[in-house]
Amino acid sequence: MKLIHVLIVSLPCLSVFAANEPETKAPLPPTQLEYIEPDWSPIGDGNYSPWMPDEDGDPVWNPTKAYNTWIDSIPDEDKAWPILVDLRYKYDALFSNRFLWVFAEDVGEDWDEDGVDDWQQISELYASTDIKPIVERLLEALSKPHMGYTLHIGTDPVSQEVLLRYGLDDEIENKEGANPNVFSCLKEDHGIMRRKSQFMASYLSYQVEQGNTEQFADRFAIGYRSSLLVEDWPSILSTLTAMGNQSRFLDLLRWTLYTHSDQLTDDQLVTLDRVIENSTAHQVQTISDQLEFHDIARRIYNFPEMKNWSDTDWDGPPISIHYDELPKAVRTVITLYDIVMHDAHKSSLLHQNDDTEPKWYVEMDDFETLDYPIESIGRMLLGMMMPAVDKATSRTRRHRANAQAMRLAIAAHRHKLRHGSFPKSIEHFNQDLIGFEFIDPFVGGDLLYRLDPETGPMIYAKGYDNDDDQGRHGLDIFLETKKIDGDFLYYPNPWTTQNFPEDEDDECCD
Repeated sequence: MKLIHVLIVSLPCLSVFAANEPETKAPLPPTQLEYIEPDWSPIGDGNYSPWMPDEDGDPVWNPTKAYNTWIDSIPDEDKAWPILVDLRYKYDALFSNRFLWVFAEDVGEDWDEDGVDDWQQISELYASTDIKPIVERLLEALSKPHMGYTLHIGTDPVSQEVLLRYGLDDEIENKEGANPNVFSCLKEDHGIMRRKSQFMASYLSYQVEQGNTEQFADRFAIGYRSSLLVEDWPSILSTLTAMGNQSRFLDLLRWTLYTHSDQLTDDQLVTLDRVIENSTAHQVQTISDQLEFHDIARRIYNFPEMKNWSDTDWDGPPISIHYDELPKAVRTVITLYDIVMHDAHKSSLLHQNDDTEPKWYVEMDDFETLDYPIESIGRMLLGMMMPAVDKATSRTRRHRANAQAMRLAIAAHRHKLRHGSFPKSIEHFNQDLIGFEFIDPFVGGDLLYRLDPETGPMIYAKGYDNDDDQGRHGLDIFLETKKIDGDFLYYPNPWTTQNFPEDEDDECCD
């Protein structure tokens, strides 16, 4: 409610822009100085600066051109994007097939509940296409160290070349100047990676069902690791995209372990464990969000005649002066945004949700007590561009717990290969198999393990009610009792092992 109040009270004030008043520059509080000029090194492998020299050699703020200059410096053989975009248009019907998306998202559920044999459908789909060279080409792309996608307000040059190659029209109008604002640039690589991850997950599940598991672990590792390619541009959206893609592969692994574990060797399980350990998206990346905000703030505040919000021009030229020379109004909103992003990055590394975490609009009020009032334009800008950082950090913790749970499931199956049976409790695991954390993201402490006589290993979190329901999933309990109760089952998939009534509204438990 406080956020809504902040935005409402700012609306009547939009006709007044205090930046037009005479300004007296004041130093920022010592505790805030570290946030003024962020460390941009997470962008561009440490070789990035948003400043570019002009014709006279003077530094000009041009973050989009600076980023594209770094991408252009990467050898073509290290870029995934040229291959991915070629596959996109050459095999558009295959990669746009919605059935593959649903198949990948529902892996492990009842695939013939509608009376249609989904395995038959997917077999016919793959049989109708020479799938092997497509998969090999996709694996080649996903093995690259960089995405290699450049930022443009219109279609990027690589995509333009591919469209021309296949005689396709470019449906996006290009209106890009010499210094486009980075916020408005397209991020087409996110959508491409989602499609390719869903395709690869569905293809691997099909191969497992056909008994072809020799290459499963190695191909899983390529797909899982490639989810991080979008973090060439390290933003909150990139983190969420990477986690979403990795979740598809974790779902695939969950189903494979539960239904086909007898086809996997210990070496394959070790490969799966190591890639999850080393390549899981484990923290919120915010530095590109900060760059976008800095860029927009420099452009909006670069109009001395601006009287109201309608006068703003996000695509106008930015202020190209150093941070400590910026108008106080600009420094104030930039600093507050950087503080919140910095806190979000740190918060995502915590083991569990913390309801006491400060919200950005609370920090705004605290900031103003330091005699740094935030003007109406600044409030509106913060309200428009501040992402839901608390949800992103919470999602990161749950994803990290999901990955840890799958490592614990792998350890249970490795234990069975050694001893012929699953460990009866967490104390019965060989210690060399569980030398890692597996944290309950809801209440802290460890994830729970128990061996069910019918289901086998069960790995779960207690959930927000902090009581042990023996791995019974919260949705199962809700549908019976209409009470918010139960655990969060990570392994196996609750839709595989528990019977839920059909056509029930499960929005409560999203």
